[in-house]
Amino acid sequence: MQYMYLAFFWVARLAGGTYIDGARLLDAFSLAAVAVLLADAAIRIAGSRLVAGLVVGFWASAFVTQFLVFTLEDNLVFLAPAAGILWLCAVRAEKWGARESLLAGLLAAAAGLMSIQGVVYVLPPLYAAVVLPSRETSVMLRVRNAGLILVALLVGAIGFALFVSASSALPLQQTLSVLFSRPTSQFPGSTGEAIKLLADVSGSLKTLGIAASLQLFTNRILFASQSWLVGIGGFVLLVEVGLVGAATAWSYRRRCWGPHLFTTSLLLFTVLTALYRDVAYAYLKRTDFVPLLAAFLFITSAQAFSSSTRLRRIALFALALLVAAQTFAAWRWRRAEAVTYATLDATVIGRRVPGYHGIPGEGSFFRHFRALRRANPSACAFVFDASEVAHGRWNPDLTASIWSELPAHYIIGSPAEMGTWRRKMRVLDARSARRVLSGCEWISPAAQRTLAPVTRPGT
Repeated sequence: MQYMYLAFFWVARLAGGTYIDGARLLDAFSLAAVAVLLADAAIRIAGSRLVAGLVVGFWASAFVTQFLVFTLEDNLVFLAPAAGILWLCAVRAEKWGARESLLAGLLAAAAGLMSIQGVVYVLPPLYAAVVLPSRETSVMLRVRNAGLILVALLVGAIGFALFVSASSALPLQQTLSVLFSRPTSQFPGSTGEAIKLLADVSGSLKTLGIAASLQLFTNRILFASQSWLVGIGGFVLLVEVGLVGAATAWSYRRRCWGPHLFTTSLLLFTVLTALYRDVAYAYLKRTDFVPLLAAFLFITSAQAFSSSTRLRRIALFALALLVAAQTFAAWRWRRAEAVTYATLDATVIGRRVPGYHGIPGEGSFFRHFRALRRANPSACAFVFDASEVAHGRWNPDLTASIWSELPAHYIIGSPAEMGTWRRKMRVLDARSARRVLSGCEWISPAAQRTLAPVTRPGT
């Protein structure tokens, strides 16, 4: 994914933007790509621009989607190839062939290379290739199509490894070793651990309860007790099983297998997510597949409403209300987000600062530093005290925002201590500031106090 960011950074800088503008541009491109794929599928299948607009609005206004946009999450980027796979499944499932298999495999490789979450998107096309073709399709042809998906997935992964080795000092063997290693310590490391995980039904249902709470209550867990979360998770699972049953019955009668495919995919993704153990807040982005699969489910179910004008109007009106409700919920969350996250202490940027997301009352670090640069256009550099950026040692959002918006910066501190940071800053000790600072710098109050005995700071 870093290569995509670098490419978009380059484009943004051509237009006078900063590094974070490049990240925002890539997210905007990915968001637009998903929207185009959803709209195209809706027009092809439902034959309605109104349906296309509402479905795109439903996905874009879903809280998890807006959360990804607000926080510049990488997940938005891999959702673009993921949506391409689901587009193939929606539009081409009943005419699946070698071309669809190869394209789906390559798209799955792209999604998987960006995030381990993206790997699961290889499952819908495999299901479409093996299970959904007409009865006249031979077993050998089904096996061939499934094999082509897996071959294309492997070719895409190895092709990326070759590219990395050719464009860096990393040998191919090391690149492949990293690429095909066990993703993280969250995954079972042995057969015994895997069996123990599968047997932990209560833990898996609790995971689903947490994810459902974060989705429905805008990043909050209203019911923190174990029993409540397990109950919510069990209810979610029962609802999805019911959806699969209803969609399968309808698909069998109409010989239109889209609803069956997408409800089955939703259930499968949900079960796999339930088996993954992570910190509680991460389950919101871990379930970013929900609105995307739901959008394609609505598109492929459009035939169910086509026979009745009244039923169609009710369905579209309900979807429009849902879009409005989701938009309002996310807007309300966004207004309160900057002041509701738990804070660490009073040392960073001279005020109380949350761990990951930014500054209460202002929002992101990016917004703070960009506003500072715009408010002081004549400053030749920006000077902070080490205490103000201390959490940059572990929080890359803080250091990355400084480098993006204030590349001409100095941190007054110990070069030896800050030299161990993963993302290095431009560090000066107080005595070196005497000969480096020229008086045209903007200097924070904390840095002024540190420099006062040494040199007269600028303003």
